[in-house]
Amino acid sequence: FASTHPSGALTFRFLSDGIITRPGWVADITCLPVPPPNDLIVNAIDVDQFPQAYTDSAVRLQFATNELLNPQGCSIAGTNGVWYKFTATADGSAQASITTPSGASAVIFYSAPNENVSNETELTYTFGQTNQCGPGTSSTVATLAGQSYYLFVLNTGGQSDVVVDLSNTLGTNDNVIDGFTFYPNPMNNVLNISSKTNIENVVIYNMLGQKIMDQNIGATSTQLQVTDLATGAYLMKVVSEGQTGTYRLIKR
Repeated sequence: FASTHPSGALTFRFLSDGIITRPGWVADITCLPVPPPNDLIVNAIDVDQFPQAYTDSAVRLQFATNELLNPQGCSIAGTNGVWYKFTATADGSAQASITTPSGASAVIFYSAPNENVSNETELTYTFGQTNQCGPGTSSTVATLAGQSYYLFVLNTGGQSDVVVDLSNTLGTNDNVIDGFTFYPNPMNNVLNISSKTNIENVVIYNMLGQKIMDQNIGATSTQLQVTDLATGAYLMKVVSEGQTGTYRLIKR
């Protein structure tokens, strides 16, 4: 059985036809751990959507499921890890690390044709002395502007923070838009946004990199209805006349 409840809870109902009367019930139920949300490569967290350095906190890496396919140049089939992705906007380097290594650990970067690969065979191992195809707790890879990358992280012995730092590989000119304002933050039901220039598009992501809202605006100001957003942190990406700004939001 798979739970559809947000808490992951399962409800079991026991029914009797009444033919035999006996007191109580005996049930032996084994619950399997839930894998991390970025367990599958198609659900890789898009870390270039967040301010750097990005920390994925308390990832239950030990409950990731086994990889079935191999990238080119560095095999991982049979291991159980999680996935992250990004596209470099400048030549530089990217770093990643496990803060609490336990059991077998690995941190490996791969290059990709884009950020929408369907399986591991589309990836190519990016060879480097600081990006080893083997056990390790941290890795650094040289990046090229416009190139997409995927990061595989393995830690079989327990949960850990995973830190990915793209500070040296993402351009810094697109962080904010001059004259753009928004309020209130923290927000409840409505977020007001305004800009000196025409706001073309607003996208809101949750902290897993999943797109929650995508609206074309076509005006210098508007209100966004955020009542249905769950309490927590979000990232808002705004496009205005060719400029892109990235802003943190908190929903009460």
